Amino acid sequence: MVNVKQAVVSAVFVFYVFYMIFLLLAHLLRDWKGKEKYGVYFHQLTYDLTYRFVFWFGLALIMASVTPVPVGPVILFIILVLIPLFYVGIAWPKLWFLRTLGFLLTYGLLWGLFLWMLINPWCRFYFH
Repeated sequence: MVNVKQAVVSAVFVFYVFYMIFLLLAHLLRDWKGKEKYGVYFHQLTYDLTYRFVFWFGLALIMASVTPVPVGPVILFIILVLIPLFYVGIAWPKLWFLRTLGFLLTYGLLWGLFLWMLINPWCRFYFH
């Protein structure tokens, strides 16, 4: 049996490792002659990851602390699997719909996580 809090922390750590690798590639490739466009792609990807998902990972950490249910970690690991869709959509403009699909799937999953948190008993306790 996997501890839910450990699973959420693991997902956030894997997200952080991905982010740091993409950020390193963005900075290294930006100055590499002939590879500048890949640096721009990785910079856009780190922008997507930083400004769009950090809040939700924080929400998952709070959810795991308050009510440890396995829904949060499962959603987070599915989102980690969707990250390549963002890069493909950024790197190949003809496949822009993959980036849009990744956004839609990710936001749908994250709003599901938010709603799941709202229907848990600890949250209903405050509204009765």
